This record gives sequence, C-alpha cells and structure tokens, in this order.
Amino acid sequence: MNAAWSDRLVGLILLAFALIWSGLVYWTIPAGESGYIGPRAFPLFLGLILSGLSAAMLLRAFLPKTGKQPAERGEDAHMPVTGQEVRLAGGVFLVIIGYGFLLEKLGFVLATPIMIVVTLAGVIGLRRPLLIAAIAAGVTIGCWAIFGKLLGVYLPHGSWVSIG
Repeated sequence: MNAAWSDRLVGLILLAFALIWSGLVYWTIPAGESGYIGPRAFPLFLGLILSGLSAAMLLRAFLPKTGKQPAERGEDAHMPVTGQEVRLAGGVFLVIIGYGFLLEKLGFVLATPIMIVVTLAGVIGLRRPLLIAAIAAGVTIGCWAIFGKLLGVYLPHGSWVSIG
C-alpha cells in the first residue's frame, strides 16, 4: 500500500469516527442553558476538529501531487517507525487510561500530580526530581485554583480519597 492509499484509508476511518463521535455527543449529552456553554460543547468541538482535520487529510490524499515526489528526490515516502516512537505512543496511551482510572478513585488533586510524574519520569524520561516535582505541583495547584476555585468548574473527588 503506497502513501496516498494509506492516507486515504486513515482519513476515511478518522472521518467516520469523528462523525459517529459528534452524532453520539449531540444526541446523548444535554445542551447547556440558553446563553451558557454546556457539557456538550467541548466533546462536540473535539469531534468537529477531528472531522475537519480528517477531511483535510482526505482532500490532500486525493489531490494530484505537484513537484518532485519523495522517491524522485532520493527519500523514502515514509520513514520507518522506531522503537522509541512506539514506546512513547504506548506510554501516552497507558497514561491516559491510568489517569482516567486514578481520577475516579483518587480525585483530581491526587491523580493529576501522580500522572504528571509518571509522564515526565516514565514516558519522557526526565531525570530531574526537583523539576518534576515543581511541574507536578505547579500544574495541579494552578489548575485547581483557576478551574476549581476561580471558574467554579467541578473537579472530580475520588471514591477512595476525597481531597479538594
């Protein structure tokens, strides 16, 4: 399968996913009160962004190529995926799954710094403990203060521990 067919296939799959996502969000999440942004806005916005990006990917894959092709310039059309890229993608996937689990069990105030530390030290490989601790504390306290206190956004409390 060449690069154009690969892009077409991925673009179609992403577009189908985005349209299904947007439809489910629209029909299952209630809209906010008139004049207010409700719980539907952010997930629907993400679905619309993915729809636009996948449509752009499809359009680019179907348009004729101009200029010299990568093979004509002596380059590979696609660089091979390295082990480090697979490790990073898998690590980010596990961090997202773990954050969802810990958010429910420990709440925002405890789950967020734990997952920031895991991401920086485990996935990215940063080896500066003071910097990691400062980033984890700063992001957690900053988000808690801005979203939880200033804007009044609900930040989840844990079922095991409830802080914040």
